[in-house]
Amino acid sequence: MEERHKCKLCWKSFANGRALGGHMRSHMLIHPLPSQPESYSSSMADPGFVLQDRESETESSKKPSRKRSRLNRRSISSLRHQQSNEEGKSETARAADIKIGVQELSESCTEQEPMSSVSDAATTEEDVALSLMLLSRDKWEKEEEESDEERWKKKRNKWFECETCEKVFKSYQALGGHRASHKKKIAETDQLGSDELKKKKKKSTSSHHECPICAKVFTSGQALGVELFPKSQREITGNFGYPLTGPSISEPSRYKDPLVSGFEMSNPRQRKGEAMMNPTISWRFASSTSLLSIPRTPKSAFIFAMTFSSSSSSSSVENPNKDDSSSSLELVLKYHNQTKHSLNGYARGPRGLDWANQPNPFRRYLSAPLLPLQHPNHDIDDDSDSPLYSTLFDSLPPPKPISLPTISHLFYHSLALSAWKTTGSSTWPLRVNPSSGNLHPTEAYLIAPPIPSLSQSAFVSHYAPKEHSLEVRAHIPSSFFPNFFPENSFLIGISSIFWREAWKYGERAFRYCNHDVGHAIAALSIAAADLGWDLKLLDAFGADDLKRLMGLPEFQLPEGKGKAELPEIEFEHPDCLLLVFPNGTSREHLNLDYLAISSALRDFPSLEWTGNPNTLSKEHLCWDIIYRTAKAVEKPPLIYSTSSSSIDVASFTSSRALFSHSSYNKLTVRQVVRTRRSAVDMDAVTCIDMSSFYQMLMHCLPSTGESQKEQLALPFRALPWDTAEVHLALFVHRVSGLPKGLYLLVRNEDHLSDLKTATRPEFEWTKPDGCPDNLPLYKLAEGDCQRLAKGLSCHQDIAGDGCFSLGMVARFEPALREKGSWMYPRLFWETGVVGQVLYLEAHAMGISATGIGCYFDDPVHEILGIKDSSFQSLYHFTVGGPVVDKRIMTLPAYPGPTTTVA
Repeated sequence: MEERHKCKLCWKSFANGRALGGHMRSHMLIHPLPSQPESYSSSMADPGFVLQDRESETESSKKPSRKRSRLNRRSISSLRHQQSNEEGKSETARAADIKIGVQELSESCTEQEPMSSVSDAATTEEDVALSLMLLSRDKWEKEEEESDEERWKKKRNKWFECETCEKVFKSYQALGGHRASHKKKIAETDQLGSDELKKKKKKSTSSHHECPICAKVFTSGQALGVELFPKSQREITGNFGYPLTGPSISEPSRYKDPLVSGFEMSNPRQRKGEAMMNPTISWRFASSTSLLSIPRTPKSAFIFAMTFSSSSSSSSVENPNKDDSSSSLELVLKYHNQTKHSLNGYARGPRGLDWANQPNPFRRYLSAPLLPLQHPNHDIDDDSDSPLYSTLFDSLPPPKPISLPTISHLFYHSLALSAWKTTGSSTWPLRVNPSSGNLHPTEAYLIAPPIPSLSQSAFVSHYAPKEHSLEVRAHIPSSFFPNFFPENSFLIGISSIFWREAWKYGERAFRYCNHDVGHAIAALSIAAADLGWDLKLLDAFGADDLKRLMGLPEFQLPEGKGKAELPEIEFEHPDCLLLVFPNGTSREHLNLDYLAISSALRDFPSLEWTGNPNTLSKEHLCWDIIYRTAKAVEKPPLIYSTSSSSIDVASFTSSRALFSHSSYNKLTVRQVVRTRRSAVDMDAVTCIDMSSFYQMLMHCLPSTGESQKEQLALPFRALPWDTAEVHLALFVHRVSGLPKGLYLLVRNEDHLSDLKTATRPEFEWTKPDGCPDNLPLYKLAEGDCQRLAKGLSCHQDIAGDGCFSLGMVARFEPALREKGSWMYPRLFWETGVVGQVLYLEAHAMGISATGIGCYFDDPVHEILGIKDSSFQSLYHFTVGGPVVDKRIMTLPAYPGPTTTVA
């Protein structure tokens, strides 16, 4: 065999030039190259490598169809003879020198023989073979630019395309596996007769791609697969035997952004959830005994987005005002259904937390005069002049006069800061009144007559909690209070900045703002009762009256879409007006001339208003559905046949506690309200006794009488609607002497019949053992429901790890139709008042509580058997033993730390 027929790449010898030429072609298919000594020419010719501009070696395989530039081709030819100068360089250095991607050389190659693409010793046959090889590896640019269609065809041809269905695959092996599926179909077709084939075709086209679980029809199998995949994941089955599944939350959600309990921590991103896997809902317990089984047809197996007679849910944002003929009630129902969390996805919200634009939690009116309020000069452990919390519901102390100390006391124990928390470099404030996400959209205004040592004239002021001070906005006529209001009384206005909650929670923020209004009303009512004062919400005034009284500007919905600088989004929406007066004031002294007051308020815009509101965020995101809904629920002023109307205020009566006050720790009112905290986690161990549980529920009742209907008890007596509209569906976990299970506290016994009709017929509706006769508590089903409670509350452990949790179920659409769409936010106010009572009761008994705004709305209704909008769950809550995070340090509220939030 002649030495001249030798391959210069792998050093093999051949009998003739033709054999050598055929062999040279094989080098284009072999990858990687042999570990023999190789030159730059051989590595450049490697068929597994494609040169690409501006890409590293590791990226070279990502875009195999990309063309080489002329610069690279010139670089290749100019560098082919530099191998002799590169022997001492590493592979990385070489790649940096030539600025092109190079196939990684074999580690075994320690010496490299200098070679040229044209060898002096090469014969003609070798030259021809090598030239053909190099030419086959090169690419030449077309004179005319390729069209997009040509590029796509070219790209597809470079990959592996199925001739039957034109699908493209990345490897020949994948294409081969795919072709087998076509052969299987052909074989199956041959076995079927023509009639059978027609039937099969007809069936496949008619049924299309139908989900076997929820009966939804999809246009492709791929879409059906996407729908079915999550349905096989994360099934949560409680001891009720109820398969509850849903989107998991992994964050500081809500937010549980991480799901931090106590605040609504829902993931801002919508996630695809799961549907029920079984067509039968069975309630099972620890004993595995089925208490009740509700059969369901497969196609109706749990429809999460329930369609109500009044409106239907929608996953997209709709403009409530697009149909001018729609009533405000229909708009409200649309909003409520659109903002439900379901197992298929959460209500629309931001895709992440824009920390750079987190709203400032403190509103200030720049350049407005600041009137400092007094800080108590004693520790909260020494509140000798404050009544015990347990006695406040029996009788109120004698009323104190309006003065700088009492006004300071009122705000200090209701809306002021309660502490600062710090860990590492983070510091944040807490307040006496709770708020969803600790975002605090609620603002308060004091409208008062002259107060010694505070103001010599009647005035309107804004409360600044960080400074515990009043910002004077305007001075009002001195005759305003003597002409229209009882002696020793004053007003407090409540407003909400929706942007603070919408920044984190998106569309659902309107709900949470109104929860917080209810908490603030109850906090003010308790603090006023500590001073011997009574409090009543004046609901006869319209939204325009409230704007004029508090000096709030008109709001115009911005037209811009997306993230932008929209300062008008930071406006304050007027919520309500509270009258504070001495306890025991007779009804005749509470006769208000609403028409005359409304007429006098028309002159308020002409007053000299001072101060400009500070900017809360640099950029904003407008959730217009919130502002349109807020406009739809604004209460118009009441028109009376006579010019005056009396405030219906019943005399305060004792709540007649069921048991001794031993259920409570010996804490004063001030100690309880100032130390209230929202628990982040529950210990899943703490258990309360049955008598404490009943006592706590007694204070959640609206009335002190034998039957529950009218709102006469503290703090529910502050609410102006005559009868309670909210009931409590309780998941009892750890109450000694009381079986675990589902219970219902009926807060208005006129609704008992409707509740029985609306809920499952299998429910027991029996009074539990030891339950007092005047406590309308009913056991519905017995069993361990911890996992169920967690699943319903957006998978938050805190809902099942406490002593009990609950959902506040309101009489919904009937109440809205009877009273008007303006009742919608007021239902949330009532839930907030109930929640504040539960907070204080828990802390007075030595445990803790947390409000839960994140829950799956319609699955809660499904558990209860509610199939329409007659009743709706509006707020969740949990009570139990807290887990204290010792890494977080507590600092005094005043003075605050030197480095704090703005």
